[in-house]
Amino acid sequence: MKRKVFSASLLLSIGLLAFGVTGLSACSSMPSDIPDIMLEASEINMNIGETKKISLSVQKGYADYPVRWFSSNENVAYFRNKNAGYVTAVGEGNATITASIAGAFVDCNVNVSDDGGDPNVARFILSPSSATLGVGETKQLSYTITPEGTTIEFTSDNTNVATVSSTGLVTAVAAGTSIITGFASNGITKYCTITVTEEGGGQGGDLDIGVSDNLKYTGTLTVGAPEKQMSFMQDLLRDFNRLTNSSISFQVTQVEEGKGAAQFASAKAAPAIFPYASDQIVDFQNLGALTPLRTENVKWIAQNMLADASTAARVGSSVLGYPFTSDNGVVMFYDNSVVNASDIDTFSKLWAKASELDLEVDFKLTEGFYAAGALHTYAEGKSLYKLTATNTGYKSSSTFNGTEGLQAIKTAHTLLKNNEETLRFGDGAPSTSGILATIVDTSYVQSFKTLMGSKYAVAPLPYVDDAKTTRLGSYLGYKFYGVNATLDTNAKTMAHDVAKFLVSSYSQSKRYETFRSKPTMTALQSICANEPHIAALNTQIADNSTVLLTAAGSELWSATSSALQKVNENTFPVSPTDDQLKAVLAELDAVLSVTK
Repeated sequence: MKRKVFSASLLLSIGLLAFGVTGLSACSSMPSDIPDIMLEASEINMNIGETKKISLSVQKGYADYPVRWFSSNENVAYFRNKNAGYVTAVGEGNATITASIAGAFVDCNVNVSDDGGDPNVARFILSPSSATLGVGETKQLSYTITPEGTTIEFTSDNTNVATVSSTGLVTAVAAGTSIITGFASNGITKYCTITVTEEGGGQGGDLDIGVSDNLKYTGTLTVGAPEKQMSFMQDLLRDFNRLTNSSISFQVTQVEEGKGAAQFASAKAAPAIFPYASDQIVDFQNLGALTPLRTENVKWIAQNMLADASTAARVGSSVLGYPFTSDNGVVMFYDNSVVNASDIDTFSKLWAKASELDLEVDFKLTEGFYAAGALHTYAEGKSLYKLTATNTGYKSSSTFNGTEGLQAIKTAHTLLKNNEETLRFGDGAPSTSGILATIVDTSYVQSFKTLMGSKYAVAPLPYVDDAKTTRLGSYLGYKFYGVNATLDTNAKTMAHDVAKFLVSSYSQSKRYETFRSKPTMTALQSICANEPHIAALNTQIADNSTVLLTAAGSELWSATSSALQKVNENTFPVSPTDDQLKAVLAELDAVLSVTK
């Protein structure tokens, strides 16, 4: 008997719960439980737009078994048909592709470069892959497709059960099952299985989150949502009751994500489930308003979400939030009617172009969140400031007094003092207000689109140096749903199930369609890869210039802003000496390097 061990990275890459050591008979002529399989190569190189057939060798007796293919990063490489081994390269980077047959797994590393490749490679992503509807109900299928101009023809294999319109709107006719097929003119075909029941909608395939049907709760659960998402949340909760055949009473109350714990007088004043940003997690923990996730939910998040998401939700040994989006990164919006992105990809070019056009650059550099980008990261994303969450607060440490710290403060000083004619500190959009570009977080996407109209464009943050080795650093912040720690056991159990639904692929797909917020579900990353602000953020992540924002709190931002404001004071020299800069860094260290 010989044994085969599968790597943890492989298992996580395909989102499976757990596999250990599996057995394989070396001498039996009959198929064993786990076959020996092998790919033709352990690593391949591809260009964007290229498609390759990956050959799989299987031991005798398993030739007729179905093979499934997976990709750890569909923004880099994906399979048009997960039952066939044709992998298509769609973006620069690395991905692990995995073949699965009869319980055995084998993987191959794919390295994709943009060396004359086709960035508009054919893609067709259809969501959901399955759904359950009640007779008379409808379901709009969503899809992302390239290249531009690609058309889709939808058909139903059983129109007596479900029909589908030319735009993908499914209507349930009678009890039974129907396969909806989308034929794209780019050559890709996708499917959605529709199950129709007489008694009403049940749990669909994309709602595979371990939530039972017919949930019962006698009280009313309050769920928080920002003002602009109130009606959206009400719709989601109605979907929850419909998809689980439940009739829970929900009340949606307004909770603004940016307010933090200051919005609630006490933990009891918080809703049963409420949204918050990742930098506020310690504030809510100190308030006593957050309950740890159940073990099975922590595992589910680890298997289905981006790796950073669970890291950002961790305080001490507990995971305290359900991540639903990761769109809080800082990027640059600019007026594409007067410049191209390449005209302003370094700060020296940005300032020169703004001066030439008699326009300004809007950068809230004296506000803590944005100051953190200049002071807390430098040198290709090497973090100068570390913040570790504990059960009672956060412990901070920094290396500001080192060489990199000196570089960071010099950069901040240059941004503040050497460009006074073109730099401003508001939050305006590059439209008709005399602004060439605005450096701000991605929550402004919708409002800037409206204000800028056809001038709307997004780019990564500029490089600090003309050699383009160091891009200005920024933070990536996650948004979470927290469960109120003061709830009784029954309410808390139900709140966990609802929170899990609110971050499911079903809910995140709808949220992206509505608000263009980057989902944290790994399976959904490909649907938003071409969104300009997300593409810019992904570029910064690839450059290691976007650092995960974990627990922080108002003290950190206030101290950062104060330190940078000192550099901006008129009494500070236009050309300070290293000793003067080090004095500012020492003061910053003294303020921040403490345990809260």
